[in-house]
Amino acid sequence: MRIAVMTWFRYYNYGTALQVSALCEYLRKKGHSVDVIDYIPQRKGESNIHSYRLIDYVRLKTSEKRKKKIAVGKPYEREDRTQCFLDYLDLRISLSRKARKLSELQSLNKEYDSFLCGSDQIWAPSIFDPHFFLDFVYDEKKMIAYAPSIGLPEIKDAYVREAMRKLISRYHHLSVREETGAELIEELIGNKPVVVSDPSLLLTADEWIEYAGLRVKEPDKKYVLAYMLGKEEKHWQQIYRVAEEKNLDVVVVPTFEEDVTRVGCYALPVGPREFLELIAGAEYVCTDSYHGTIFSLIFEKPFSVFERFSKSDAINQNSRIYNLLEKTGLKDRLIGFRKEYRTPGNIDFIRVQELLHEEITKSEEYLNNALMTVTQTVSRKSRHVLEEYTLCCGCGACAVACPVEAIAVKMDEKGFWKAHVDEKTCVGCGKCKSVCPFESQTPIPGICDAELYSYKDRRQEVLMRSSSGGAAFALSEMLLQQGYSIVGCEFDPKTKRARHCIVTDAVDLSKLQGSKYTQSYFAEILHKIAATDCPIAVFGTPCQIASVKNVFSEKTNILCVELICHGVPTAFLMDRYVEYLKEHYSISGEETDISFRWKPKGWRERHVRVAEAGREIILGQYEDMYFRMFETTHCYMDACYDCRWRDASVADLRLGDYWGTRFAEDKTGVSMVVCLTEKGQELLDTLSDKRTGELLRQPIEDMIKYQQMENEPKPLFHDELIAKLSGKVNLRFLEDKYVFPYERLKRGKVVRAKRVLRLLCDENIRGIH
Repeated sequence: MRIAVMTWFRYYNYGTALQVSALCEYLRKKGHSVDVIDYIPQRKGESNIHSYRLIDYVRLKTSEKRKKKIAVGKPYEREDRTQCFLDYLDLRISLSRKARKLSELQSLNKEYDSFLCGSDQIWAPSIFDPHFFLDFVYDEKKMIAYAPSIGLPEIKDAYVREAMRKLISRYHHLSVREETGAELIEELIGNKPVVVSDPSLLLTADEWIEYAGLRVKEPDKKYVLAYMLGKEEKHWQQIYRVAEEKNLDVVVVPTFEEDVTRVGCYALPVGPREFLELIAGAEYVCTDSYHGTIFSLIFEKPFSVFERFSKSDAINQNSRIYNLLEKTGLKDRLIGFRKEYRTPGNIDFIRVQELLHEEITKSEEYLNNALMTVTQTVSRKSRHVLEEYTLCCGCGACAVACPVEAIAVKMDEKGFWKAHVDEKTCVGCGKCKSVCPFESQTPIPGICDAELYSYKDRRQEVLMRSSSGGAAFALSEMLLQQGYSIVGCEFDPKTKRARHCIVTDAVDLSKLQGSKYTQSYFAEILHKIAATDCPIAVFGTPCQIASVKNVFSEKTNILCVELICHGVPTAFLMDRYVEYLKEHYSISGEETDISFRWKPKGWRERHVRVAEAGREIILGQYEDMYFRMFETTHCYMDACYDCRWRDASVADLRLGDYWGTRFAEDKTGVSMVVCLTEKGQELLDTLSDKRTGELLRQPIEDMIKYQQMENEPKPLFHDELIAKLSGKVNLRFLEDKYVFPYERLKRGKVVRAKRVLRLLCDENIRGIH
């Protein structure tokens, strides 16, 4: 059976490397083919504020201030140490192809028979990542949790707790590493998981010696091995006292830079193999590490284990140590946090091994039974793309490709254009899967080696109607002269919705100018492109452009220009915004023209202009409710948080604002133009010859540094926020609850106090939640 393991593997930590290699080796010895999923989380920001309840927000901010006061040591890092880890892992684990985004992870469903998550603290609430709960696996019967750890004694964040409840409830085969974690999960889902051993214990000492290629020999001098992950100096004083009492040298495995100055610091680089050799050769081990304790037991080394955290510590991870010592009858080996050292008695390793054997046998039985059950699961081939891929950008490629018209693009319950499949009509031909921009796993060319240009139109009237430097208008104008039709996005003042249309006359180009900041209905335009053989230039978001390339891969007369896109908010935001304008500015909402980038008030500091029946309202980017909600990224469609095109592209050109310091003094806008193909370069050369504007080559580093190159994390309150937006909740309340805490703006004490009072009033008096 082909098994994919989802766990940490690229943190150069001994426990991490040894647990993943042990699990892979155990499974291989059972006859399975095993790959570790090549996924590395892309975490952003200092903290993820999941809950915006007032009490949660205050608690979070208080804990952040407390953390900043705690001195954190600089980790010990050396290139040769890192290389030891790389060499060890390269020899002992094999990786799947890279899967950094949800669509890439979902595509692994076609390649593996079973998915196993664990071990290590991959389920820690403080660094919650749904992918480590196998959220990308479709068939729940193929999911196995083996010894994942929650690590903490409680799950404080209400949003994290609910997300974990939903994800863990999917498992048919559920186990965890510690008793505390099992109790927490029982509280969440009503069922208590099996408590199993860390994978490191699935291999015996002899198996570790052979598997890891250990060179175990009698040391020149007998020593106490000290491996400490904490920084409590009192513990270090006690370690040296232990060595003195036992007349032993001290060998220190450094974890912080300051450890290099400690007496006995090991001079050579220590990778996973060297770490095991040092434990195997020690007379005594002093550690505060869970895996340091485990390998002391495996190699039958007397040890003392120090409590790394005080019991009141918010990030207390002591439970795994307690659990291990409880199961082996060795609670007397524990030295409390900042407690005095006491000499423990001898360890009866025969009894310890008997107790460990019971736990390991139970763990093996659980894992083998789970794998046997998965083997008996009958795989069902998917009929259409939405059975495999949860991400949909509403581009309509699948609807165009469907030969029986079983797919339509409709607005869903969250306010996004999405594909919907008529299961009765679907014939399961799979053509929809061949054109979906998220289905294809063909590598997308990166933009880091592309050519970058700045463009600024010389015509004032063009600049003032364009979002930046007028590059899109100038290109469209020139292409119309060359016989192209232009496909672009327009905003309908009546419906307050955006849609793509075809322009064949330069007079109509003005309606395509300016940013729309809302999802455009794109599906219909694909049908129109399919019905013509005339040359067409398509301007759209990267996912829309990818759909054009997939559907019309054989057409050579289509020019693709993508616009830098941060994401599209739910249409419900626009609905609530119009209601807000009606209430606060007496706008009727009948036929309202909204310009999201009103140039007469500036380019860098953006303004929104709302015009209706001869009157106008102009609001700055920090005043306008729609723009502020958009900027937080909290109510985008799911696909925007897993966009495949942030740092890659299939287009001929990419256009956007030229942010950064280069044009810091410019008042009317400069376009950033990324050239990605020869066709795109020919177009830019022609534009330069026309001299309607100034086109200058610039360093690509400006694009990489000043544009969004990574996805924003999807907030855990995302669905809650959209549900509120779909109702009649006041936009001001949503601003206080979901926007204000996130904005990186300096707010005065009076402004912050007003926000707190409004929330208290809305949540506690008016009953709005």
